[in-house]
Amino acid sequence: MENFNEIQRTAFYQSYIRYLASGFVSKPFHIIDSRGIRGLAVDVQKPESLDAWKGFNQYIVERHRSIGYVLKNTKESKPDESFQLRNYLKPSIRLQMSTPAEQLFGNITVEISSLDDERFRFKCQSTYYQDFQFKKARSFDEWMATIFDLQAFNL
Repeated sequence: MENFNEIQRTAFYQSYIRYLASGFVSKPFHIIDSRGIRGLAVDVQKPESLDAWKGFNQYIVERHRSIGYVLKNTKESKPDESFQLRNYLKPSIRLQMSTPAEQLFGNITVEISSLDDERFRFKCQSTYYQDFQFKKARSFDEWMATIFDLQAFNL
């Protein structure tokens, strides 16, 4: 598998910054914002390296593990099926021992899925709780700063 590509992380982040500045989402970038669900997705033209995007997927998993998440499930399918790779992370049980429970950014899904013969989608999504049993989920901006390691960008 190829190493994580800094150019991909930078392009993904720059699309997010353009969204913040203008409120406009340009193709192939998508903002997911629904009740209790938020995230980012980008549609990628093949033959851009699927292995490099798998490396980005693993990078995001490791970033979350470094702040207290546990990888609960990994599923990888054959390339001819509708998705190739899905990782599901939850905050560590240790973080949830108090009441209300700490949920950090919520439960995280990082996925690479086929759209058609020419494109695939890379998606990073958070599902969070909005009830009295959980602390308020951390902000979307803080989540993006965690994913993109903004200190590495000197921002």
